[in-house]
Amino acid sequence: NRELRHDMRNHIEILESIHHDRDFLNYLDRVRKDVDELGQRIKTGNMFLDACLNTKIESNNDIQFEVSAFVNDEIGIEDKDMCALVFNMLDNAIESVVKIKDRQKRLISLHVIQDKQFIRIRTENYCEENVQFQDGIPITTKKDKRFHGYGMKSMKKIVEKYGGSVMAGKANNWFELKILIPMKH
Repeated sequence: NRELRHDMRNHIEILESIHHDRDFLNYLDRVRKDVDELGQRIKTGNMFLDACLNTKIESNNDIQFEVSAFVNDEIGIEDKDMCALVFNMLDNAIESVVKIKDRQKRLISLHVIQDKQFIRIRTENYCEENVQFQDGIPITTKKDKRFHGYGMKSMKKIVEKYGGSVMAGKANNWFELKILIPMKH
């Protein structure tokens, strides 16, 4: 559903540019109604993250997603940063699983866990590729350029902004990407 994804990106850009409170609230109400009409499968407690997740999942219906996420307003991470992290993590996972011929193995899970000290974001995906790591981060091979791009750099930059860490690993054909960010008190 490319049009929906395009619309959601436009919404985010408009939200970033609005400075008037009344306009902001009116716009939020319109976006909320539009998102509600999508028949959301995922409800995290954060409207923007819900829109990101539902858009991503709806546009990749040949992949099985398992999502377990709850986010409240006190996590101390800006909505745009949270959405960018989740989008990039899911994009990497999607890029990996679409290469798998057996559609039954196109599996991705996303978990967002919040406790008193940390917010933990983790994606796991089935992965038949040979992934090389350096300092806990995947590195590019000549065949696989996905970790060379802006997604990984963007995630690292956002995570560093909040004093967090990024780690990745692979075991038994499961690739895992973990982000740990300290909660603001």
